Amino acid sequence: MKKKIFSFSVVCASGLLPNIVMTKFLLVMGASPYLAIAVAVQSGIIWNLIGCEMFVWRSAVDKARSLPARWFAFVLVGETDLLRIPFMILLLGNGVILASIVSSVVLFTVRFTITHMYVYKAVKGVETTA
Repeated sequence: MKKKIFSFSVVCASGLLPNIVMTKFLLVMGASPYLAIAVAVQSGIIWNLIGCEMFVWRSAVDKARSLPARWFAFVLVGETDLLRIPFMILLLGNGVILASIVSSVVLFTVRFTITHMYVYKAVKGVETTA
């Protein structure tokens, strides 16, 4: 379990990179901070989804739900990132980038728990491989 938490944290931390780059890009292009945050969250979700499939739950993939079901569930869990927006409204006085980082850290534990317990949970009746 500790290895999964560590791997998940590395993947999610790396997901801050496309999130911050997209936020900065959209702000420079003249988007409102709220639109920039909402769009940037989507880029982070896609990044994290691919990272989790490849590095965190690779051994669970054959026992878990089908690929489309996993991806759909992962995206739904990832949308909890949109809950960051109310946090960010409160933190915007400190800057958009800092608000993005702080709110991401707050939601990390919730996302890991839901992803581990629901998205990659072994499906009953599926043979496990050694």
